Amino acid sequence: VNSLSFSPDGTQLLSVGMDDSNSHSLWADMGGGWSRSELACSLKGDKSPALFSQWVNVENPQVKENVYHFMSGGAKGVNFWKIEGSTMKKMAGRFNKKYKQCPMLCAANIHTKDGWRVVMGTSTGDLYVYEEREVTNAVEKAHAGPVICLAEGGKECLFLVSGGRDKQIQVWNQALQPMSSFDMKNHLPLYCDPTVASLDVKPFVATNNG
Repeated sequence: VNSLSFSPDGTQLLSVGMDDSNSHSLWADMGGGWSRSELACSLKGDKSPALFSQWVNVENPQVKENVYHFMSGGAKGVNFWKIEGSTMKKMAGRFNKKYKQCPMLCAANIHTKDGWRVVMGTSTGDLYVYEEREVTNAVEKAHAGPVICLAEGGKECLFLVSGGRDKQIQVWNQALQPMSSFDMKNHLPLYCDPTVASLDVKPFVATNNG
């Protein structure tokens, strides 16, 4: 298995295999608490390996209108996937002359001032912003090298955090403008590789002190 990701409601699990077709399989929680699972559907991916999978936020109009529900990407680009009962449908993401096809390494959701968007980190250090299934905007040279990981800023996805091979962590606001950055070379011993390979943002949990 090359990738695993739970649906936002926790009732479905997506797995991406390492077989020749990089099969995408959707599993359902049949026993509660994942005490018993069942394969709901499976479909072949691309011949090139899938490097990530990511569910689209349930508030995104594409999910509400049942256009697609999750995405996966790798060396040959990105696919958007629609769940149709016991089957799935694969739809290729689109590039254009301005934003050319390149390997996609990670993805996350963000609620921008213009609405919900999907952001993907590229091997060229850019952040590609998708509206529907096409790149419509980009943060060019967000990192000086591949963007290896992205993390959504909390439940409402009001900011974004990115990490790269350049040893940098960048924090972006709703307009995808840089807010702050952290150079991991300054925080780790010399014998450690400070490349940022994974990120996560702790969810906000309200407490009652009264």
